[in-house]
Formats: sequence, C-alpha cells, structure tokens
Amino acid sequence: MAAHTPGDPEPEAADRPSRSAISILNRYQRALLHAADTANQAKSAFLATMSHEIRTPLNAILGNLELLERSGLSAAQRERLRAVTSSSATLLDIINAILDFSKVESGQMSVESIPFDLAEAARQVIAVFTPAAQAKGLELELELDCIIDDGLAPRYLGDPTRVRETSRRQEAPPDCAYASAIPASA
Repeated sequence: MAAHTPGDPEPEAADRPSRSAISILNRYQRALLHAADTANQAKSAFLATMSHEIRTPLNAILGNLELLERSGLSAAQRERLRAVTSSSATLLDIINAILDFSKVESGQMSVESIPFDLAEAARQVIAVFTPAAQAKGLELELELDCIIDDGLAPRYLGDPTRVRETSRRQEAPPDCAYASAIPASA
C-alpha cells in the first residue's frame, strides 16, 4: 500500500487497515514472540536436563573403565579398553559442549576468574589425548610434543576448565570465546 501524499485523493477506507485489525495483528505478533521464547527456553531446559542425565551414567562408565585399567589385563584387552575409554571421553566432551551451548543460549554460562597454572592446564590436555593417540599407534609425549615456554608466568587469572575445553576442541565456534587468561600479577 502506497503512502498518502498531500494533493492525492484519500485512499478508500476499505484499503486502509482498521485500528482494530492493527491491534489484533500486534497482539498476534506478541503472542508469536512469546511462544517462540517459551519454545526456546523449553529446548534449552531439555538440552541441559538430558546432558546431565546422560553425563551421570557416562561418568560412572569412565570411572569403572579406570578401575578396570588397574586390573590385570592382557595387551589386547588393554588396547580395547583404551579405545572404549577414549570414545567415552569423546562422548563426554560432546555432551559437555551441548550443555555449554545451552548455558550460553540461556545466559547461564559462567566463567571463573581464578589463579591457575597454564602450563599444568596444557599438560592435562596432553594427558587427555595420550590414550587416544596410543590407541591409533601414535606416540604423544608431553616433553616432545608440547613445548611450554620457560617465560610463561607461573600463574594466570582465568577459567582453567574453559581453557582446557577450548584447547581440546578441534574447531571452536567462531563467535564463542570461553576464556581469556592474563598473568595473575597484572
């Protein structure tokens, strides 16, 4: 519908929406927006709940795999155990990423700012990858494959959990920054 300009004939009343029609459309638009927000909140709650429900038994599986690893296993059994452990840890990482996504989406993601040892965080990430690398016949050693600069500050302020998670992700979402670390003395 074209805008009315002075000098042009008035549009016919039938061509203009009535105030009641505009009011109805505005109420309908608000109802749709509310329904979309409600559905998004329900989806986030569902993802968070399911992530927690799946993570609990998966942590029990990982704990039992660790206990099994301490028992007397043959080389073949140990190799199979490493593959299952690695796959379970990967699944747990995926579930944690889903939970993080739902937290970010709902505005509930928290990032700590505590002193932590960045070199130790790097060592922990290498330790996570070592069984998977060995299961693939690769050698991954902290001393050879992870060079930690001697000039690295002993302590940083940041979220060590998010730093480790980000380091383990092969491809982090480009718009998602999980942590930043600054020297603790700053």
